[in-house]
Amino acid sequence: MTWNQQKKKKNYDNFWLGFIPGLILPAIFNVIIFKAKWTTEQPLLEAMWKLAEKGFMGKDLMAALLPSLILLIFFSAIKKEKACMGTFVGLTPFLILAFIFI
Repeated sequence: MTWNQQKKKKNYDNFWLGFIPGLILPAIFNVIIFKAKWTTEQPLLEAMWKLAEKGFMGKDLMAALLPSLILLIFFSAIKKEKACMGTFVGLTPFLILAFIFI
């Protein structure tokens, strides 16, 4: 491959490519797990917070991290280092919350 061909080749390794799904996936899966497991008449976030304070949401938070961890492994396997770092940074707040509420 010549220098011009390398320059024209698009590089899809981007921090934001990993950060956005890494931040959104755990939140979406946490809501899905909560809706499947619990029924309540309270607003969603209030009910989730009350259950988390009682210690019932720790395992659910850990399960909600799995899609982001799979995405992290996928980006690592295809050698997209910036996207891998973005996924980890997006995953970190939910990881901290999971360890707090366990």
